[in-house]
Amino acid sequence: MSGLSVSRKAQGALAVLAILLLALVGGLFFVKAEADAAWSAVEAKAAELEALRQRMRTGGTRPQGATVEAEPFLEGATYALAANALQQRIVGLVEASGGILITVGVERADTIDDAGRRVTVQATAELSNNGLQQVLYGLEAEQPLLFVDSLAVTPARGSGAEGQEQKPRRLSVDLRVSGYYREAGR
Repeated sequence: MSGLSVSRKAQGALAVLAILLLALVGGLFFVKAEADAAWSAVEAKAAELEALRQRMRTGGTRPQGATVEAEPFLEGATYALAANALQQRIVGLVEASGGILITVGVERADTIDDAGRRVTVQATAELSNNGLQQVLYGLEAEQPLLFVDSLAVTPARGSGAEGQEQKPRRLSVDLRVSGYYREAGR
């Protein structure tokens, strides 16, 4: 009978040891997942920092006291030329930021008064978060003065799918930008 009780004690000890071993392995998997998530966050912040450093290097500084002649109007003396200039500006900003332009088009003005002054371009593109930031910065910081009438941002289809290698998340951006041009003779 004493042989039987030792066997049960040994089985109990083995069960406790197996439970502890499973808890240890589970804890290690949890710690590894947390470390991977932290490392991904660090890599994302490093990429963002590098993008900011790149923007600072290429930002172009002006000598102190230098002034810039501000031109608030789009280039072109006609509606068609101004619309083309605005369309090229948006295409250039999207391409320079590494984005993929899906559609771009000029919206017709509703009234004759608007047609004489206001030009609106609608564009849809796929951009990274940093790319969207660069496009918006370019619209805001550079001349001529432009207005973002609407901006809709959603995750692009197929971005961040499970089981794929981690890639920067892509965003589907629907952007409507308008500006004004100076009519010929004004």
